[in-house]
Amino acid sequence: MSSFNDQLLAMFLTRTPFYPNGWGDEALIQELVDRLASMSEPADIDVKWSKPGGRVSEGFFRSPVADLVPLPPEACTAYFRMELPPHRDGEPPPPVCVYLAGTGDQGYTGRRLISAPLIRRGIGAVVLENPYYGQRRPKGQKFIAPQRFVDQLMMNYATVEETRSLLRWLRQRGFEHVGVAGYSMGGFMAAYVAASTPFAIAAVPCAAGNSAGPTFTESPLSKVPAWDALQAGLDTDARGKFLDLMSNYTLSSWAPPVDAESAIIVGLDQDIIIAPSEVEALHAHWPGSRLRWVKGSHMSSVWGRVRAIREAVYDSFSIRVFKETRERLDQP
Repeated sequence: MSSFNDQLLAMFLTRTPFYPNGWGDEALIQELVDRLASMSEPADIDVKWSKPGGRVSEGFFRSPVADLVPLPPEACTAYFRMELPPHRDGEPPPPVCVYLAGTGDQGYTGRRLISAPLIRRGIGAVVLENPYYGQRRPKGQKFIAPQRFVDQLMMNYATVEETRSLLRWLRQRGFEHVGVAGYSMGGFMAAYVAASTPFAIAAVPCAAGNSAGPTFTESPLSKVPAWDALQAGLDTDARGKFLDLMSNYTLSSWAPPVDAESAIIVGLDQDIIIAPSEVEALHAHWPGSRLRWVKGSHMSSVWGRVRAIREAVYDSFSIRVFKETRERLDQP
């Protein structure tokens, strides 16, 4: 049954294949690969509020990559929802976790299943609308399917940079304890954020591994890319080119996070979308990180994995807060 659920996911996604318009601009693909390899300090952002509030608010800012790469106009503005737990005047700001979208997770509602109980336990939430999703979806894009491979890279690049900027923005406003979590595609983005952020954060990548390449060449999701469109005009094999390009996104080629000990990696023991060996490889590359397994596959045991993610987020922040407190006390 677990594998059947993963097969159903692949069948659903093949209704609108990814990359029907091929690879896109080759020079831009190489530029995005180069930018990934040399990420600098997170950029400052100018947040404005569309729905200001005390504990619950919604805001937006211009994506820090909007002037660097040709994002579609609809994707150039990043939207987010922020919800904070109750706290008294004079108390320090609470910890805040940024939650990233999995494949097809548009809007804010889905991720509240994870964040709402944690808000009651004292951990605030920022839910970021994914580039190319929801109100950031380009005209002409069918559902969630990127039209070109380069659109996938721009989506990933923008998500990582926007999240890093949000974490910086939170710290600038006194939120000392910040972190990131996500599932599947969101889990990979969370891992990239953790590995490229120049300060210590809590990190919970779920159903994500060391490399995303095999997901689209060896798993049931190998049926999702429009391989005929990607093969057109190529002298080499399209799948080989895909894997070669995605190798630039292999996390073991990046340095581990500043504080890998605060990271909790969650895998599914029967996952046929993200192989357990890829999850183990990410854990092995992040020294001191913790690895937890949930019984089930990528798309089964929804409530089981939601509970596991909640527990991992709470524990990751507990570790981070404890370590920062201890480091502060150890200072002369």
